[in-house]
Amino acid sequence: DGLHFPEGLRLTNKKAMESNLRLVLHIRDYHDEIRKENQDIQGRLEDIEEESTRNRRLLERNETMTSVLSLMESEGEFDQIANRILEISSRHLKLTESALLRLDGTKNSVEMIAEFAESEGCKLRFVSRERLGYPFFNGRPYTISSDSEIPEEFQQYMDLCDFQAVVFYPVRINEELRMYLQFGTSREHRWEQEELKFLNDIRKIFQTILSKRITRNSLTSSYVTLDAILQHTGCGVAVVDVENHQVLFTNETIRQAIPDKSDQDALERIAFLPLEEIGYSTQFHAIEGDLWFELTMTEITWVNGNKARLVTVYDITEMKEYQARIERQAYTDPMTGLR
Repeated sequence: DGLHFPEGLRLTNKKAMESNLRLVLHIRDYHDEIRKENQDIQGRLEDIEEESTRNRRLLERNETMTSVLSLMESEGEFDQIANRILEISSRHLKLTESALLRLDGTKNSVEMIAEFAESEGCKLRFVSRERLGYPFFNGRPYTISSDSEIPEEFQQYMDLCDFQAVVFYPVRINEELRMYLQFGTSREHRWEQEELKFLNDIRKIFQTILSKRITRNSLTSSYVTLDAILQHTGCGVAVVDVENHQVLFTNETIRQAIPDKSDQDALERIAFLPLEEIGYSTQFHAIEGDLWFELTMTEITWVNGNKARLVTVYDITEMKEYQARIERQAYTDPMTGLR
């Protein structure tokens, strides 16, 4: 046909060329499918890694919260418990500093009662104790990230504490503002929703601990006062919880008047009997010493707010002996001594 090809060049026909072209297109499509599958696999691996990271963080947070919750029933000093909670929560979120601040009685100055610092001690010590030096102490929560625009007084406070990001949470006791929790970091940081939820849970735990301690101290104070009163009454006094079959209180007078254990047990059984059966007043005979006592029952509310029964115990042995003597005289012939 007048066309000349170099030696060694392999020639083909149209049919073979079309077949080879289809093969090339097939290989290209196959590689495209493989590449797409690899991308899908990579995407799934990234999702799995992200889910794994999320689950790991959730597990760490749950373990941290468990450690904090275990301190709620601790009988240790409050400042030691508070320091420990601040340390656990701050280390979990990799914060550099945290503190629990309290208004004093005048509500004009602030004191730090618990703290955690990653190093060098809490820089909050260099802040004035005057309440005006704490712009957040107004009952509202504040969340400040590194890129937040904030008033000048907040910026001055953060500069003093070397904070790039900080959270302030009010702590209320019986609806009254008493304290503030402060969590801060000297590193650039933007707060995440999960972090804020965690820190708010820490705030609730502090409020619960404080409320329980105030209630317990109040009950203890009430009990001590009541104990001092009941110990110096002229009669024996016992208080029992009939529903739970528990003796809540006995004063020294009743323990001295009825020292024998079997007599004490017999008196206790009477104290728990239904009032419909024994009435509000009855008599009790103590075998040891041949003593008689008048018992009166009264339903009361105990210092813990629960229903209880007050049992007062009066020694009527002399009255019983006098009655017996009068009866003997009434039925005895004064001349012969015969009944």
